[in-house]
Amino acid sequence: MPEPIKVIFLGTSSTVPTLERRQSSTAVIIRNETIIVDIGEDIQRAIIEHKVKTGKELTILITHFHPDHCQGLLAFLTSMDLMSRKRPVRIIGPEGLTDFLRNFFILFRTSVRYPIHLYEIKEEEGEIDMGNWILEWFPAVHFGFSLGYVLKEKDYLGKFNVKKALDLGIPMGPLWGKLQRGEEIEFNGEIIRPEEVLEGPIPGKRIVFSGDTKPNEILVGKAKNADLLVHEGTFPHWETDKHEKYMHSRTIDAAEIAKKANVKRLIINHISPRIKDVNEETKKVKEIFENAILSYDGLRIILK
Repeated sequence: MPEPIKVIFLGTSSTVPTLERRQSSTAVIIRNETIIVDIGEDIQRAIIEHKVKTGKELTILITHFHPDHCQGLLAFLTSMDLMSRKRPVRIIGPEGLTDFLRNFFILFRTSVRYPIHLYEIKEEEGEIDMGNWILEWFPAVHFGFSLGYVLKEKDYLGKFNVKKALDLGIPMGPLWGKLQRGEEIEFNGEIIRPEEVLEGPIPGKRIVFSGDTKPNEILVGKAKNADLLVHEGTFPHWETDKHEKYMHSRTIDAAEIAKKANVKRLIINHISPRIKDVNEETKKVKEIFENAILSYDGLRIILK
């Protein structure tokens, strides 16, 4: 049966941390696997505070190499080594990732004893099969080679139809279990395929992370009908030019993207200290896209 996906916002500030907001980081838990999108300064304490499990399957995604999105990475990796981690860690990010990590380890004269599997993204668009989910990436309109990500949960097998199994004469027992797991069986000299006794597949969820970006049509396409869009909203709705200069979005830009893409839910992230009145900002956003909120550290979203 489908398991809920948990999305936990560990750090929600843009560039400069505040007393209320740490730098950028979001944890996504898909089928007991933890994915961390960006890892800014002081995120280790947030991981502890919000009880994010990182001991088993762990993937870290970096959207770009601005310090507020990646400067917590080395400390996090070395802390896990001190805690005697044995399992590999997957780290995925833009071209330059290998040099970025190698130089850090050389500069600080340190290393880790568990395996690190690196994947440098060099193409503007593509995808990787990650096991229980598909990672898709696309270009963000920001400084340098910056990325947005789509996390697509794989479809679940459909519900087991007892009547169909009995009509085929298959007795209750281990053969039912195999079919429920999606395995073919041999029965009375015939091959029975799972789709003969399972209902249609249950679609997996799609979560889209905009990365730091100006509004753009590529993002609209990638976010089309997504279950959740996490879109940066660095600047307040009243800003007139700085968001263009610094290649970011306003909160209302995020709402327009969500509306165009027909997403189910919008969480606005990467929030500047310039946004003083979150309630007022939320009101302006909801005038464009109703199912939206501004994120805060510790926010938990459950996708059922």
